[in-house]
Amino acid sequence: QDDRTAATAIEGEMKHKGRRAAVAATNYAPNGQEIASVLGDGSLKIYSAISGAAIVNVPNAHKGQATALAYSPSTELLVTVSKTDSMVRAWDSLTAVEIKGKSQPFETVSSAVFTNEGKRLVLGGPQGELNVIEVSSWVSSRVIHAHSDDVSEPPGGGN
Repeated sequence: QDDRTAATAIEGEMKHKGRRAAVAATNYAPNGQEIASVLGDGSLKIYSAISGAAIVNVPNAHKGQATALAYSPSTELLVTVSKTDSMVRAWDSLTAVEIKGKSQPFETVSSAVFTNEGKRLVLGGPQGELNVIEVSSWVSSRVIHAHSDDVSEPPGGGN
């Protein structure tokens, strides 16, 4: 199957039971096998990039609207973000089981991206700050005040 077939299957799954959930963010796994999305209702969904079939559904990944997500370069870790509940949650990307000790509150976060080697996670916030998190310890190593507005995904997703 090609990407269009998978996309059509995913769209059908998202319309399931007569309602259309607003996709807040989506990300293609670095291994090319999965597509993850977070929705306006706070849910996390992972689909097969090949067939479009839903693999994982976490209905209450966040309390309120989820706003961003990022895969680690190894595809082992998936991070989701919500401005509503001020949480950054870390998930095992294969099982969608939340990784305890890595999920934690941050004041408000609107975007997330891993560095190419996966050792750091950069979180963008509403006051224009970039919070650099060391993945090994899950501790902030520095905050960069670089923008005067909300740091979120640029038009077109930034990739």
